[in-house]
Amino acid sequence: GSGIWLRNGPLVINAERALVTGVLFSVRLIHLDEQHRPIRIETAERAVSEGGSRWRLENVQQINLSENPQDAIERRHFSERKGQELFDRQVLDIAVLNPRYLNIAQLYEYVSYLEANDLDSSVYATAMYSRLFQPLSVVAMLLLTLPFVFVSQRGGNAGRWLFIGILMGLGYMTANQIVTALTPAFGIPPWMSIAALPLGVIVLAIAVMLQLNPARRKNE
Repeated sequence: GSGIWLRNGPLVINAERALVTGVLFSVRLIHLDEQHRPIRIETAERAVSEGGSRWRLENVQQINLSENPQDAIERRHFSERKGQELFDRQVLDIAVLNPRYLNIAQLYEYVSYLEANDLDSSVYATAMYSRLFQPLSVVAMLLLTLPFVFVSQRGGNAGRWLFIGILMGLGYMTANQIVTALTPAFGIPPWMSIAALPLGVIVLAIAVMLQLNPARRKNE
């Protein structure tokens, strides 16, 4: 199914649409046993937050599944069910937002929630580590352009070297986005995919600057 998927222990929650005001539409609740098999399925037209982790379900259809396939399936209907323990309302505030609009604290909270419930956290973890390692990327970009400054001072034609430096910066940004997007498919941890390229550029840039250092060349 589409929409938002959440999990709270043995309860899996799916909603086709959600509002940050604390309302879920076309809700489906799947209750699992210890073997992760569904034992009860509930559908609700709407779920409204009552504060904290409690929700009010409206127009509820409940299906109780039996372990024995030959037993009849029990169906029940409720016009309303109050005080249902689903998940913390704060999780919804984060889940309906794009990761780019969340701060590091919100991203960390949601990543912890997803990992605690064995859900895929790669998208939000990548956004979180991108924020954490952003200063590292700035340093990498700075060091990437410094060698071209040294070369232009020594050899002239500063405009040409400035243009090359700009192209290198654009190439770095593009490569960083490609690496970040592709590495989760290979099972590489998000923090490693985010940090690998800037660290590599920093090491390479320092090595190049040492080679171009006039004092070093003079000593040689």
